[in-house]
Amino acid sequence: PDVIDLDDDNDGVLDTVECPTSANNILVNGTFDINKTGWTGSANWTYYAPGFLWNSAENVTNDLLTQTFAKPIISAESSSVDIGFDFNTNGVGYDINSTATASMDVVLNNTVYATFTNPSGGTTASVVAKNGATVNVSSVDIISNNIPTTKIIVKVPKTALANTNTLSFSFTASSDDIGIDNVFIRTQLDACDKDGDGIINSKDLDSDG
Repeated sequence: PDVIDLDDDNDGVLDTVECPTSANNILVNGTFDINKTGWTGSANWTYYAPGFLWNSAENVTNDLLTQTFAKPIISAESSSVDIGFDFNTNGVGYDINSTATASMDVVLNNTVYATFTNPSGGTTASVVAKNGATVNVSSVDIISNNIPTTKIIVKVPKTALANTNTLSFSFTASSDDIGIDNVFIRTQLDACDKDGDGIINSKDLDSDG
């Protein structure tokens, strides 16, 4: 099978040569190691050591954190692009059953692709994919600290990407809180489709990319 085959198209050129892999993040400072340089928007998205952002503002709507980035290079055989990040939500005063609320939209180019909702009461926040996206989880535990630890992957149709793109996190709350960290959008070294036929070089019988 291709997963263990070093030369999927049997052309004598190793897959790693035809399709070099990388895991470069096209975003600037997605890890927030020492600050939130590279991101713009509301000061309510506050940096906390050892490196994450947390929004605990009260009575806010569409409180934005944004970054503009170039079009990432995506594999020819991929139909989506992953927006990855770590997430947490907590009740006001770290009360898990808080009757306050908070929500966060993941927005790419002015389209909402996922909504996280910390409801009034209860111990879990819902996660809803929108507009053709998928999310790796359907709910997240509400916790009693502000450290983002839940791994989130929002798969967005790659047709949503333009030459210039804007990723936004939109926070709305009465009093509950939300934090994020390790925001990542992968870009490859190459789309691995030398002849542009939609078949990656390592599986393409008529391309020796």
